[in-house]
Amino acid sequence: LSILLATVPMLFAEIRSLWVLPWNLTSPQAIDDLIQDTLDASQTELLLEIRYRADALYTQNKVGTKYHNPEPRSYVLKDDGFDPLDYAIHKAHEHDLQVHAWVIVFNATPTNRELVNKNYIFNNHREWITHDEYGRQMRSSRQFGYFIDPGIPEVQAYLLDVFSDIVTGYPLLDGLHLDYIRYPSAQWGYHPVSVRRFEEAKA
Repeated sequence: LSILLATVPMLFAEIRSLWVLPWNLTSPQAIDDLIQDTLDASQTELLLEIRYRADALYTQNKVGTKYHNPEPRSYVLKDDGFDPLDYAIHKAHEHDLQVHAWVIVFNATPTNRELVNKNYIFNNHREWITHDEYGRQMRSSRQFGYFIDPGIPEVQAYLLDVFSDIVTGYPLLDGLHLDYIRYPSAQWGYHPVSVRRFEEAKA
């Protein structure tokens, strides 16, 4: 009974979250300002977008390579070794603020064509890009960027490795927030591998 009574306040505690874009995580000063704004607004947790488009605003393979993570440091950051996620976790926890890693899942590239051409997945796993109902691979990044298809087993294994690398590398994280776990619209999701696996599952 005493254990139950102790957990009741936590079950009903109000959560007030801020979603924070990568451009607000580029320096210690930016994060300090963010945390102060969060406290001034009486928020309780931060959801930091640390995987924007198959890139890293954190240190990859921080505790080894059990979960292989080949994604590059985000273009949003300077090449100075600063780790926004590590810095934010420690600073936020000093003020009893929770920190969740916000990751974009199936949306793999930005919309800017110049950035697409430098994107890790676009250059190394273009075969993962989803198809429409007529079997045509997505060919434009104009509206949302390119999406990879979750029906492909290699995509599932790849993403599991990346996200496992994040949570094992940052054991003080309070949560992992998954975004864009969907297609951009109903016309997509017909990659030949996904369609074949669907038909096999029905048989």
